[in-house]
Amino acid sequence: MTPSSPPLTRQQEIRSGLIDTLPLLLAVTPFGFVVGVAAVGAGVTTTLAIASSGLIFAGAAQIAAMTLLGGGAAWPTIIGTTLVINARHIMYSATLVQPLGHLSRAWRWFLSYLMVDQLFALTVTRSNDDEDHPQLQWYSVAIGVTLWIAWMTATAAGAVIGASVPASWGLTFAAPLIFIGLTFPAMVDRATYAAAAASGLTAIAAATLPFNLGLLVAAVVGITVGIVVDRPA
Repeated sequence: MTPSSPPLTRQQEIRSGLIDTLPLLLAVTPFGFVVGVAAVGAGVTTTLAIASSGLIFAGAAQIAAMTLLGGGAAWPTIIGTTLVINARHIMYSATLVQPLGHLSRAWRWFLSYLMVDQLFALTVTRSNDDEDHPQLQWYSVAIGVTLWIAWMTATAAGAVIGASVPASWGLTFAAPLIFIGLTFPAMVDRATYAAAAASGLTAIAAATLPFNLGLLVAAVVGITVGIVVDRPA
């Protein structure tokens, strides 16, 4: 009988987190740069564009917030839209209760701030392997902090450079192009196609609503339709 391996240490978890995050930077860095460019292209100040990376730390939600803010949307619309876009984090939290639920409240708040799609996926995968991970939170922290630094740096560079680009270059098209790029790869089944179609048609129909509420209504309709279509018959 082979003796079980000793539990992984804090240093081993941090090292593994850093190694697993490096390939992700190839996608995160250019995306963050374009988000910074899109923010100033939508009329947001350079300072606010950079600060939003630290306050929101969520690519799609950040683009939506900056676009709505630049378009003069009301605060309830901006906050509601970002909450709807990030609603998936509720499911992330429920999934991570088993491997990380024993941590203190301070730890859980900190990890919830760092939570992004990549951190969730890597943490779940590592927690499900055959090794013992009593220090798993340090793996997640290594991923989250690395991604946060890369995101802040990339969006700041994009905002600074974007602010110096003439308006005639048409940077306002960057935000919708990013959304289109994010949407098509995510459309993989009936539910996602239905959600995209419903939200798109609703956004067109509700475009004249005050305070740019059309986007929020479209997001809610799209999510609702996707859930209904995804239910088993």
